Amino acid sequence: MRKSTFLLTMLAAAASVSTAAVEYPGDNPGTAGAAVKGATYTVSNDLLSADFTWKDGGVTFGGFKAADGTLLVSGGAPVFEITLADKSKLSSTDMVADAPQIVDLTPDTGSLTISEQLPGKAISTTFTAPDGSFSVEWRAVLRDGSHYLRQEYTIKSAGKPVFFNTITPLQVIPTAEGGIPSISGNTTNGTVVVTDKLFMGLETPMSVMSVGQHGGTQEDTWSAESWTPQMFGNVFNVPESFVPVYGNKFDAKNGPTLRDLLVAEGPVNFEEPGELVVDFE
Repeated sequence: MRKSTFLLTMLAAAASVSTAAVEYPGDNPGTAGAAVKGATYTVSNDLLSADFTWKDGGVTFGGFKAADGTLLVSGGAPVFEITLADKSKLSSTDMVADAPQIVDLTPDTGSLTISEQLPGKAISTTFTAPDGSFSVEWRAVLRDGSHYLRQEYTIKSAGKPVFFNTITPLQVIPTAEGGIPSISGNTTNGTVVVTDKLFMGLETPMSVMSVGQHGGTQEDTWSAESWTPQMFGNVFNVPESFVPVYGNKFDAKNGPTLRDLLVAEGPVNFEEPGELVVDFE
């Protein structure tokens, strides 16, 4: 069993300070609510709303809106996509799910996670693989007073081990009003993607966040010839063996960087064990 969490969060514009409790900056988002209208399920509060559509046994993301109804993130994407070890892919529209349920979240005062100590609402369902080999328990969670939507995924095997290549919780497509996404901070795993209104992240230090044409479509179209000098940036997290050769300096925002050495990233697949040689020209 494996559980992961995806966060889609509204950035606040103002700050508030409290010594009695943990509070998010900006206006109080208020109490979480949930509703269903036809095939559309919605969780919302005074700050944000998120829609999900159940159709033909599958679920898609319906969009993320600000309090005034402005669409910040477009809908239409599956709420997850899984690539198995044999490279076959299954998403929340390929796997079968019962009609989602609206769940009242009761506070767990004994939890070490602060959010679980708060009431809230969730949309929940379980997806089953076509061959029955595994299932995905999915929840879209909004807690009272929360500035963010949390999606939770628990993957369970039906008996035999199931081997995965990648698990993609959600491909987020911000609108023009949602802002232009970029990677926050350095290029280590676990970083988040931000715009001037949103940030998106995975609650695991092993997560890989990306911006642009990534995933399966990038692997089909990407080539080294697409690199340009403008795509190369400073190297972060300097290996100790590099320091005597290149020297180093410290950037207040990004940490250690290497002087006169630049890096760019592209997808790499290792098809079989053995020696691998990469040539740069």
